[in-house]
Amino acid sequence: MNIINELKKRIRELEAEQSKQQHDLLDLDALQDLAEVNALEQDLIAMNEHEKVLEKQRKINNIKLESEKTLLRQADRDAIRKRNQQQKATKVTADVDISLEQELLKMNQKSRPKTGGYRICLSYKNNKTPSEWSDNAGGGWHSMGEGDRYMTLSAAKNKAKALKRRWPQHPITVVK
Repeated sequence: MNIINELKKRIRELEAEQSKQQHDLLDLDALQDLAEVNALEQDLIAMNEHEKVLEKQRKINNIKLESEKTLLRQADRDAIRKRNQQQKATKVTADVDISLEQELLKMNQKSRPKTGGYRICLSYKNNKTPSEWSDNAGGGWHSMGEGDRYMTLSAAKNKAKALKRRWPQHPITVVK
């Protein structure tokens, strides 16, 4: 009986040891799980920090982009303003040129002879009596002998060039 009691005692001790070892293994597994959890937690923290850095970079990029857009809009406005100013200056210059040209025409018409000098003609091939240019009444083509006379060849050529720009497809010539 003593042996049986001894064996029973030994079995209980072994069962207790086995239970303790199983408990230790569970604790060890729990520690390994905890280590894995801690590692995952550190990964998440690092990812979160990385996301914060990316978010800051996105904000900086958005600010830069908005700044560039603002600069481009300002440059566009400046270019439009400059173009408008140039158009106004060109219109003023054109208006001045037109009024000066009209004054010169009036002065030239008073001093132009009706005979001699150079004439600007509209000379089509089969036209025996070409039309002549006259600046009277806003300018136009008139019957032969009724057009303006230009005292110098250069003045006639300059006027012919201007008329050619206006009517490039017409046969405009300078005739003495």
